[in-house]
Amino acid sequence: MLKQSWFNFKRTTKRSSKFDTWHLNKIKGEDYVYEAPDGSFIRKFQDVRYGGLAHCMLAPKHTSRAKKHKTVDEIWYCIQGRGEMWRKQGKRHQIVTVRIGSSVTIPVGTHFQFRNTGKKQLVFIIATMPPWPGSADAVCVDGPWKPTLKHSS
Repeated sequence: MLKQSWFNFKRTTKRSSKFDTWHLNKIKGEDYVYEAPDGSFIRKFQDVRYGGLAHCMLAPKHTSRAKKHKTVDEIWYCIQGRGEMWRKQGKRHQIVTVRIGSSVTIPVGTHFQFRNTGKKQLVFIIATMPPWPGSADAVCVDGPWKPTLKHSS
């Protein structure tokens, strides 16, 4: 189990005004590796003034908790696995299949939930604009599926 849960996560990563290079396997420590509010596993990359980047994983046959964000827009790009993503804005809702090469947007206030329907980790690269402000930005909502991931705190 992860040492640090997103629910206790208070700091954001340091914003850089200089160019920087990181490698996924070198990202360590509770400020950069944690459970997201939806229950997925996050490795946080760098932030810059107007956005941030993260690597998100969801284990096979698992379903996230449904959430919405109060202040951030996100773009998710699938780099591994297969699953489904539900999104809702007002009366409009949609479930889409996601697989390698799929890109989905989650504008501010959009309700969303995702699940892994495959046999491998479902992995996304997520761009967040502005940079992620912390766990208070994620609000619980009702989704179409029963989450398989429980609160860790």
